[in-house]
Amino acid sequence: INGWSVSRDSVDDEQEDGSGRRFLRTHGMLVRGYYAIKEATPTSSEETFQSLLDAVHSAIISSTTIWLDQPERNVKTVNTTMTAAMISNVLMHTAELRFGVDEITVT
Repeated sequence: INGWSVSRDSVDDEQEDGSGRRFLRTHGMLVRGYYAIKEATPTSSEETFQSLLDAVHSAIISSTTIWLDQPERNVKTVNTTMTAAMISNVLMHTAELRFGVDEITVT
């Protein structure tokens, strides 16, 4: 079992100082990954899952469509949490990656 989900779990709006009607909206994104732990070779499944997690993390960080090219807000933060969980009688590696996607609007 190997699965991933992407969802938006929050939205924050703020008016930028001195900008009139310019607003910054930050979409809180959550990426979840699941990978079955193979009982015969748990170390191998851990290494595979860690490699997958690194690939997803790298894709997020290097994306030119997720991150704004704004010198004043050029911060890329991805928070990652990893654990193991029993899901439907299957022991799984699980991970959550959280990051914000900024959207600027002028009204």
